[in-house]
Amino acid sequence: MHLANNHDESQYLSPGGRRQLQSVQVVIPSPYRASTAKAVSEGAPLSTAPPLDYQMLLLSLAEDYFAAAHGAGSVLALMRRQSDILEYQRLIAAGLSCLEATLKHWRLQPLQEARIQLRYATILHEETNNLDDAEEALSKGIIISERLRDFDLKYNMQHLLARVLHRGNVRAGLRYLDRLIEDVEAYQHVAWMYAFRFLRVSLSLECSSHQETISALSHLRSIFATAHKYGDAAVGAIATTLEAVIHLGEPDSSESIEQAQRAIALARSSQLDPAVGGTPKLVALTHFVDLCCTLRRFDPIQVTAKMQAMQATLEVLRESPSMTDDGSLSVPINHTKGTQHRNQNGAVRNRQDGTQHLVFDWIPIHDVYGLGFLLSGICVAHKNNSDGHKAENMLHEGIRLQDRRSEEAEEVPQTIDMAASRHSWRLLLKAFMHLHLAFILGTRTAWSLAQDQLGRVKALILILGLPDLDDLTLSAQYLEGVIQQATGNLDSALEIFQSPSLAIAEINKSSASQLQLELSTVSALNTLLIIRSRPQNFDAISPLLGYLEPLCATSPNKSILTAYNLVIATVSAPESIVRTKQCLQYALQAAKSCGNKQLLCMTLTFLSWKFFSGVVGEQAEKSAKTSHITAKIGMDKLWMSVSAGVLGATLEIQGRIKEAEAVKQEGRNIAAGLPAAVQRVEATI
Repeated sequence: MHLANNHDESQYLSPGGRRQLQSVQVVIPSPYRASTAKAVSEGAPLSTAPPLDYQMLLLSLAEDYFAAAHGAGSVLALMRRQSDILEYQRLIAAGLSCLEATLKHWRLQPLQEARIQLRYATILHEETNNLDDAEEALSKGIIISERLRDFDLKYNMQHLLARVLHRGNVRAGLRYLDRLIEDVEAYQHVAWMYAFRFLRVSLSLECSSHQETISALSHLRSIFATAHKYGDAAVGAIATTLEAVIHLGEPDSSESIEQAQRAIALARSSQLDPAVGGTPKLVALTHFVDLCCTLRRFDPIQVTAKMQAMQATLEVLRESPSMTDDGSLSVPINHTKGTQHRNQNGAVRNRQDGTQHLVFDWIPIHDVYGLGFLLSGICVAHKNNSDGHKAENMLHEGIRLQDRRSEEAEEVPQTIDMAASRHSWRLLLKAFMHLHLAFILGTRTAWSLAQDQLGRVKALILILGLPDLDDLTLSAQYLEGVIQQATGNLDSALEIFQSPSLAIAEINKSSASQLQLELSTVSALNTLLIIRSRPQNFDAISPLLGYLEPLCATSPNKSILTAYNLVIATVSAPESIVRTKQCLQYALQAAKSCGNKQLLCMTLTFLSWKFFSGVVGEQAEKSAKTSHITAKIGMDKLWMSVSAGVLGATLEIQGRIKEAEAVKQEGRNIAAGLPAAVQRVEATI
């Protein structure tokens, strides 16, 4: 999320792909003087028509050129025809030439000149690589606005200049912005204190360094303190929400999650304030982040409650009559001390009702709904197989929504880079929907459908050009290994799990993302499950356990904790009965608390086989039946087959031959629907 730029026509910064525009010469004719001279020489009467105002004509032409280019930005981003892109560049270049000609050939009023310099620099910054020209134009405009004591115009230009400097030299941009923050705080211009500090946060987070992350947190806390002092509840809410987002991106630890939850609790505590409650997009953002905090420590009851609260907010958002679809998030400012904000664009804007707002770039409203479908699908994924496949339905609906949006050009005027960035974001969102859908399909052993979804993810990764260590790319690679293992191709699965990007021994824990650490952890767990039955690989078990123990023992992710304890129980030496029992007990407790039916079924089945195999008694039968019922609820065909075999053996040893044979036959029928390679592996076990 970033603060909005200085003009509605171009509210987003492109992450890359800037183009050097073609040169277009604008010739300024003087038809009035020429026609007058000709009329005098021929003795014709002089015309009384007023002279043509070329200055206003050039300014109007410039805006027409920009409007024509930006009006087609969405279509061009989708079509990507080279001829159309060249025409877009010519329009932008023509508009810039008109502005440049106006500045060079006319003596303008100071206020008008400063505004034209700002417009000229804004287009240069957003459409070209001409940073030196943009910096020069802004420097001239800032001098003029200081002479006029027009602080609002000056701050708008300084806000843009900080971004221009940051593009050319990151440290120079940050140092300049730090000086601006000191100046604006000295003048107590509160709205711009917010604007510059939020920009500092945004630029700091782009650096991806720990030092700048700490700096961003410090600025957000300063914003919250200032907002609390002046009663700007909405500004404080967005500051604490962004603080929670930063903590969520930190390494997965109990401390980081607790800090995120404290920050989001501060944001939610202000929702009864009219300034916050009257901003549905801000409330929706708060619910998104709050839900993500809860998902990190998965508690089924809390997740369901917060998902429902999020969905209720999205309904309010859908029905809001004042909702705009320009992708902005407008936050009201109560405190107006300092400057007079005449600007209706920029980071600080005046509305027609006289209220002031701090405007951020966010995502269009339909993308907000798409994000809601993704999070809702994740929230109910743990019970997908027992409640009519609701998670699958939500993700399918989200994918359909993204398909419609990806094929339609937006009507909002925007630069081609901004339109392309939004389109890429939608494709990324769609890819994550396909990814989660594939994992959900895997929980009910629909591996062919899961493979189809994985193929769609891979296609989108190619379109987006994502690197090998991107979170989505790594997730798709891990999913490929899971599918290979589940379909009996154990050698292929082992090759994937032990690849450099997933092997736990190869991961640089100081620089790896949190998701990469988790994927390497579960890859190691999958590896252990494969090599535990291969005597030639027994030497690799102990090193893997050494890597896993520090990562899993303190992990707040209950599913990983469950899987770790279950795997430890399966690879423990036969004489380690006490350790095996402890691990299975921890696994059962964690699986129940996070509602993971699949891990619960696996743990119960292994427990029944390990401790009640060959035992006659009520407890043995109860354990086997519980594991089989759990497997049926989870609709996992493999574990339905395995648990049926365990139950059949338990009934058989009690002399209930007919019941035992019926259950075993049920298991054999289910196993017949499994991949042939899995049937061979199961038969050998």
